Amino acid sequence: MLRALRHQHHLFETFDDALAHARSHVRRAREEREEREEREERESAAKSAGGVEEFEI
Repeated sequence: MLRALRHQHHLFETFDDALAHARSHVRRAREEREEREEREERESAAKSAGGVEEFEI
């Protein structure tokens, strides 16, 4: 079973700790998806406005 874990950081003392960690993965994935969607919307709007694109640095 231990070999099935991605790495030793996925060993938790309690279920609550494991659940909190799993939720952090879900939250991070959601935030990354939202940021990507916002960036894609801005790029699409810039293209529609005449091909001028804005880039964040």
